[in-house]
Amino acid sequence: MAELDLTPYLTILRSTPHRIGAIHSALKGSEFLTYRVEPDTFSFIDIMAHLIHGEVDDWIPRIQLILGQDPSANDPPTFVPFDRFAGDRLIVENTIVELVDLFFVRRNQSMETLVNFGLEEHHLEWKGIHPSLGEVTLQWLLNTWVEHDLSHLNQINRVISTKFSDVGPWKEYLRILKE
Repeated sequence: MAELDLTPYLTILRSTPHRIGAIHSALKGSEFLTYRVEPDTFSFIDIMAHLIHGEVDDWIPRIQLILGQDPSANDPPTFVPFDRFAGDRLIVENTIVELVDLFFVRRNQSMETLVNFGLEEHHLEWKGIHPSLGEVTLQWLLNTWVEHDLSHLNQINRVISTKFSDVGPWKEYLRILKE
């Protein structure tokens, strides 16, 4: 069987902690780290906690579940539901600097585990059952992991941009203010 080239996944997933770290360094001590556009939206620190929680309870455990199945059986395993807000306890227990450091550690562990799975091309079609979305493939899960990172990086930028959204007539040229 052909080994899966993880380079496209690893390139993005390994870069996220560095990008988050750079944003944190630039904004350290500012209100941007805890600022929420609306009370029920994520701030930078909320996103950090959410990403860390995902490293522990979402991506790798779901991949392990898919890989642990008998592919000849027509009974894909069901994922444990993911609580998107369970990371909130991390905010209480850690400083923002500790969260950034913890994300680096957890993501590095996840990348090492992902590489050590020895994934092959045929694994991409293996399936699991998402509690609310139904049947999903390993390929969709891996792609979603990348998109999830990119979405939260974009979200951080959108939150920051709202503080500077009074741009007069230039708004029509600034797509970030239209999202």
